[in-house]
Amino acid sequence: MTFEKAGTYVVTLTVGDSDRSTDKASITVVVNSAKTPLQANIFTPSGTDIKVARSRKVTFWGTGIGGKQFDADETGLAEIEPYGYFWDISGLRGLEIGDDDSTAFNEIDITFLAIGVYTIPFTVTDSRGVAATDTVTITVIP
Repeated sequence: MTFEKAGTYVVTLTVGDSDRSTDKASITVVVNSAKTPLQANIFTPSGTDIKVARSRKVTFWGTGIGGKQFDADETGLAEIEPYGYFWDISGLRGLEIGDDDSTAFNEIDITFLAIGVYTIPFTVTDSRGVAATDTVTITVIP
C-alpha cells in the first residue's frame, strides 16, 4: 500500500472464510512528509524491561519513518524496500538467527542460547545514505 500524500489514514483489513464469516481489523497510519528526519523504530518486541527464557526464539521487527525512501522509479526495480535495514548482532555471542533470516531485513528471528543482557541495534538507511538507529535490550533468564 502506498500513500501519495502526508496525512492520517485508517487502513482496514477484512478477512473471510469458506463459511462466509468475516472479521475486520483497522489501524491508523500516519504518513509524514519527506522533510521528516529519518527515524528507526523497533516495534516488536516492545517495552523497556524485556525478559525472555534461554533458548527462546524472539521475532524482531522494525522499520523506518521519514527521510528519503528508495523509489522504484529511480532504481528501475519493480519491487524495492523503502529503506535499507541492518540488525547489528555481529559482536554478540550466545545467539543465533533463523535459517531463512538475514540481518539485512526488517524482520529477524533470534534465539538466545546464553543467559545475559543483550542490546540489539537496528539501523535504517534511506536513499541518501542517512542512517538512524534504535536499540532494544533483552535480558535472558534461565
